[in-house]
Amino acid sequence: MRLSLPCKQGKIQVSDDDMLRVRSFGNVFWESPAQDVILFVTQPGALGALNVTLSSRHGAFTAEMVTKANFEKLCTLFPQVPVQAVGKEWWLNPAMLTHVGVYIKEKDLQREMEAAYQHGWMVQGQSSTGGYVSAAGFWLRGTDKTTITFVRTPAWLAAHPR
Repeated sequence: MRLSLPCKQGKIQVSDDDMLRVRSFGNVFWESPAQDVILFVTQPGALGALNVTLSSRHGAFTAEMVTKANFEKLCTLFPQVPVQAVGKEWWLNPAMLTHVGVYIKEKDLQREMEAAYQHGWMVQGQSSTGGYVSAAGFWLRGTDKTTITFVRTPAWLAAHPR
């Protein structure tokens, strides 16, 4: 193993046979031959870490909570791969094709949905949970959560071939 770095999903690994992989407990979530890696996109993540989208000719995967020091180690093995830093706004990441957002405040949901539509995203599905029934049988409002799955629009995909 040439490199093994922790991330929220498990480990980002570069094997001796030049495969870039994301795996956890023996399961491979994503992999690509190293020579097919075309772009790294970084976004600010939780606790000062980065969310790194690994893009290749075979697709992309976003690894969350990668430390900056560990990302620099990964970049030393891929000096030919460009790095694009984007802000916290996920809808601006050109490497992402899907995004799942969980919203508590309707205002946040509306703001992100409007921004996403303006940047080539559409809603694929949604679900809501929240509230509960008390022991006395009254419906009590809990923390409502709405989960939205966004995907790229066909027009955006046609304009940005991989």
